[in-house]
Amino acid sequence: MDRDDFIITVYCLVCEQYQFIQTSYSLRRGGFAPALTNAEVITLEICGEYFKLTTDQDIFDSFRAHYRSWFLALTERSLFVRQAANLWQVKAAIQHRLTLISGQAADPVQVIDTLPLPVCGLTRAPRERCFKMQADYGYCAAKDMHHYCGVS
Repeated sequence: MDRDDFIITVYCLVCEQYQFIQTSYSLRRGGFAPALTNAEVITLEICGEYFKLTTDQDIFDSFRAHYRSWFLALTERSLFVRQAANLWQVKAAIQHRLTLISGQAADPVQVIDTLPLPVCGLTRAPRERCFKMQADYGYCAAKDMHHYCGVS
């Protein structure tokens, strides 16, 4: 699946789940309506994380540069970031709903993403071959340390 198909698939999935969830949460309290739909903002965040764009600025810049024709209303970063931050409950509800629908909520073993597990030192990371698909570079702000760790 190429990037375009992935973004379209994520958008369709988010729209489908958002229809069920929007009745549970009152999102608008007043003011002007946002330029991007909530489903578009959630899709941008999900795809941005999947494409390993680490900051809101990176997500905004990448989608504005490469997918401007798809997201015409993506004009100002601060509005995008504010709208994305206000959708945290909706994003959590979509994740919970997908977990229930997929049957993973009833699994006896659950994956919990809490701490990175160091695989090897940074000097050996380029030569490491055992965890290529499961590990990635990261940064721990609390320890001010760059690392190569396993991800779940």
